[in-house]
Amino acid sequence: MSLLNLQSTHKSIINYYNLLQKLDNLQIKQELSVKRAFEDVLSVCSSQLGWTYVAEQSVKFNQKVIGPDGVIIRQDTLKHGFWEAKGNSSN
Repeated sequence: MSLLNLQSTHKSIINYYNLLQKLDNLQIKQELSVKRAFEDVLSVCSSQLGWTYVAEQSVKFNQKVIGPDGVIIRQDTLKHGFWEAKGNSSN
């Protein structure tokens, strides 16, 4: 079994926090502003496990079609996780 090896010094983590700081300085808090940077982190994490992160993929769940912001899929097509970005509701 593969284990996730993601340190706080990893490039994707540094880029993510740098972007958060820049956006905070500009007083930008909307989910779409940080979404792509976080997707990069999810993609790195997924690939370390031999899985794939796919953005904006519709999937059938409990007889309904849902459209999460991202899905983490194992090689055998088992979906391991769904991600839905949520913004700051006060903005």
